[in-house]
Amino acid sequence: MKSILKKNSHSQEDTIQLGRQFGAMLKEGDIVLLMGDLGCGKTTITKGIISALTGVDPNDVTSPSFTIIQDYEGGIPVKHVDLYRLDNPQDIFELGLESPIEKNVVVVEWGEKIRSWFQNPYIVAMDWIDENTRSIEIMTPG
Repeated sequence: MKSILKKNSHSQEDTIQLGRQFGAMLKEGDIVLLMGDLGCGKTTITKGIISALTGVDPNDVTSPSFTIIQDYEGGIPVKHVDLYRLDNPQDIFELGLESPIEKNVVVVEWGEKIRSWFQNPYIVAMDWIDENTRSIEIMTPG
């Protein structure tokens, strides 16, 4: 994997902006696996990614913790997946991820649970630095 963006974020707006910047690079069929501890900003960066790809207001993007999968329509449709509550990630296929993903960008929170399923996903590694600062590194497939 090759690092394409590495930044410390000091606010939610920084993280959303980084998500927008990254989202502008994505195309149909791309898989993005978000990895990091609870509360490190996975949903926040997803707000920016979805906003860049679909035009949806970032304030209208929420984590699909209970529904597991949320679809966003727009320029490039996005499937937003949150695996936090799933003990067996295989269960997501029963919830609709089997529908054609090649016409979408798929963004997966807790992506480490299904990392082995994909050959060339983008990896977004997020980590706490302190209460207000996150380290974010985006790595390209291949």
